Amino acid sequence: MLKLEIVQKYNLPKQLFINFPWLNESSKILFEDLDIVEENLGSISLIDMVQIIFRKYPSILERIKQFFRNIIQSKEEFSTPTNDIIHLAMYPILQIIISLSGNRILGNGLSNTYAKHCQKELSKYNAKKEYPNKIIQRIFSNLGISCTIDENMFKNGNKYPFQMDFPSYLEVSTKIKDESWKLINRLFENGKVYLIRHDIILLLREFVRQKTRPDYNQLNKDISNRLEQISEITDILEEISSLIIKHKKRFESSIFSEGETIGSELFPPCIKAILFRVMHGENLSHNERLAIAFFYLNTNHSIEETV
Repeated sequence: MLKLEIVQKYNLPKQLFINFPWLNESSKILFEDLDIVEENLGSISLIDMVQIIFRKYPSILERIKQFFRNIIQSKEEFSTPTNDIIHLAMYPILQIIISLSGNRILGNGLSNTYAKHCQKELSKYNAKKEYPNKIIQRIFSNLGISCTIDENMFKNGNKYPFQMDFPSYLEVSTKIKDESWKLINRLFENGKVYLIRHDIILLLREFVRQKTRPDYNQLNKDISNRLEQISEITDILEEISSLIIKHKKRFESSIFSEGETIGSELFPPCIKAILFRVMHGENLSHNERLAIAFFYLNTNHSIEETV
């Protein structure tokens, strides 16, 4: 019944919500598979939900680790299946992990991976006739963007099957640093921007990149500490920390000259506070350990100093 409900609302097949977990309402597919009814969601905490997901899908742990291995090695692509329920279940866990780490490079890697995957999937139309224009229009509708289709629309001898209203176009296009996307360089009439399929896919890719960017402030300290006590989360964070140390250059900051480091007198207050606690024998959370590791590596300290 849930499947029909979602299809009726957005005219999109259920499988699309699994392939593209950033779609609105995709979480309902996950809850259905977890046998969680919407009325009970309010009684399930974030901690409980994460534990439920790890129990339900044991293989998700290795998939998540592989995802971060790829990102840390600058491979912004999925090397695990993207058409099953585990792919959908990964998405919220990845967001949580990156929020806990506070690492913007990992966050950008996640956004780029989902954006590129979207573009790659939608580009299959030419080869396999998947994802016709109507599906793309419905995806935009799901995301709250006004986009219409007229397969018989020709302007100056060229076909422009997609028409997007002016505010929606600016919402996405202004994030793209390319002169060709400025409104003055587009076919614009009566409040509509006329677009070909190739361009509409690029716009969607950019929208996905923005939509999937992690919120680094969504978790308060208490929830963060409790999440870090989940064994699978601990395992993942420790592997991330280890991988980042091994791939130091990937995470080095460009604001310092080669070999230049900054002294402790210039450390930000938050780092000083964490180091003070270390010197007094206090245990740190995984989040705090990662913060120290990222800061040291980004300020050209050696691996030995970081450890």
